[in-house]
Amino acid sequence: MQQLICQQELELLYLQGKGAWTFFLQIPGTRELKGKWGDLKVTGTIDGHSIGVMNLAPLKGKDKILSVNAATRKAIQKTAGERVMVELYLIDYVENVQEQHILGSFRDADVLSKFEALSREQQQEIIREVMEAPSEERQIQLIVKHINLLDR
Repeated sequence: MQQLICQQELELLYLQGKGAWTFFLQIPGTRELKGKWGDLKVTGTIDGHSIGVMNLAPLKGKDKILSVNAATRKAIQKTAGERVMVELYLIDYVENVQEQHILGSFRDADVLSKFEALSREQQQEIIREVMEAPSEERQIQLIVKHINLLDR
């Protein structure tokens, strides 16, 4: 992962009538990042609250923006015009295919069918937990944990 922002204070911006993009952060230094919608995935925290994996929205000739949804705003208790502390990492393409590696580990451990029997929400939560782990060592620990749980 490439660090985009390390504990930088940004203003929570508001633009009426933009749907999911009504509340957002403009991410400094991202103007030159190449990629269309969906190519630029990030993870990190806003005021210490994990944002999971989200897309940066490209703006022609400007820094990218990151939407800040209602759940995050409620968790951090902030609204438009207030300052938030942001830590943000760009997820590399290799990491975007990580889900296939996780599923391959489940297949190798002969628990893939049990994983696939879980609800879609449960599957997504397991994948998200592993992908958001801060280190490869922790990701491996989480994969082993879920293999053991699925093998019961």
